[in-house]
Amino acid sequence: MRSMKREEDGLEFRPNNVKRQRDAAAFARIAQARAEGFPIEAIMICESIITHRLVSHFARIHQSGGTIPNRELAKMLDAPAHGEDGNHVSTGSLVRAMDAGFDDLGEERFEGLPGRLLYWVEDRDRAVHVFVEKHPFAKPYGEPFEDLLERVDACAETGAQLARTLDAWTRRMAAEQV
Repeated sequence: MRSMKREEDGLEFRPNNVKRQRDAAAFARIAQARAEGFPIEAIMICESIITHRLVSHFARIHQSGGTIPNRELAKMLDAPAHGEDGNHVSTGSLVRAMDAGFDDLGEERFEGLPGRLLYWVEDRDRAVHVFVEKHPFAKPYGEPFEDLLERVDACAETGAQLARTLDAWTRRMAAEQV
């Protein structure tokens, strides 16, 4: 595996070690954002982690010649850099593609993971969009603001739990593909 050397301290890092450091920082930032009253920021970091894990999972399958169950996803994986040139696949589409060939690896914590992720994606949409309602006649202001914040924070908490579970699942799947 290729290593990288940081000029300022002369330490060598393997790309996976750098990835782990960034992952730890992302999960720490989720906790910090929630603690400071910014649950939507936490939700968006969770979505970023979930999306990245799924794209990486499918990239491994694609590189090994496996079948990708979604045409847009396969097209994105063939692009020079994932997501460039307008290639984008929604988190929901990624989860549905995951569900097409899902293996819970015989572990209870992975049972129903695609369904739980899809439910969270819908909850994330409701949580994020409740602050700025799109429809001009829909007025979601009847809910007390503190209750709204609790509900949005609960979505962030669930997202963090699912991101960790998905991270564990993708690491297990990668280990089994070797």
